[in-house]
Amino acid sequence: MSWFKLDDQFASHPKVLRAGPDAAWLYVCGGLYCAKHLTDGSIPKVAVPTLTTLKAAVRLAGVLVRENLWHDDGPDYWMHDYLHYNPSREQ
Repeated sequence: MSWFKLDDQFASHPKVLRAGPDAAWLYVCGGLYCAKHLTDGSIPKVAVPTLTTLKAAVRLAGVLVRENLWHDDGPDYWMHDYLHYNPSREQ
């Protein structure tokens, strides 16, 4: 079993407030995906629509990129500072 660490101040962080609640939920689901699949913070773009039941997940991914919570890296998104707060696949 793996885990995804989420700071207790996440919900009140300015980036998260600007992104909105649906994008925040996508962020959380993205983190869970990374922990489950041991991706070190990488989320394939093709997986984004499957992370939640939100119909606008692809658009919300763009919001997360705009707010610097995710980074766009071609075929993947990377969660900002994921390995700073979570163990790596190797660990």
